Amino acid sequence: MNIQYIRQPKKSRQCGQHCLAMLTGKNIEDIIQVVGTHKGTTTKRIINALNQLGIKNSERLISRRTQPMPLLAICKVRREWNKSGGWHWVLLYDGKIYDPDPVEKDGVQAIMSLGEYDSIMLKRKQKLSSYITIEM
Repeated sequence: MNIQYIRQPKKSRQCGQHCLAMLTGKNIEDIIQVVGTHKGTTTKRIINALNQLGIKNSERLISRRTQPMPLLAICKVRREWNKSGGWHWVLLYDGKIYDPDPVEKDGVQAIMSLGEYDSIMLKRKQKLSSYITIEM
């Protein structure tokens, strides 16, 4: 499998859509149509989009505390540093994180190893907490 990295526009809140676009190779406009929003998306919308695209998946979020990381997944990063919480979606493939909205000033690169990503997230009081397994 070959992942083509796609960066989301600044402040677009389209990280989930961009993860799906990287996963499928489809253009972002088509993915936005399938997801049903150009704004931030939910676990339910991502799972529905995967199903509509015919991509077999775990149908639910799996806690990283209970299961080892899979080969391929769309992962939820919990943002615990702000009062309202929030989340960010990244794509995991073969031990590498593809972050559609990296924050280079904090050391986050567009593509980096899971271990490096975890280390930076810990410093930022964020964590990759759960994932939707993808089977392709």
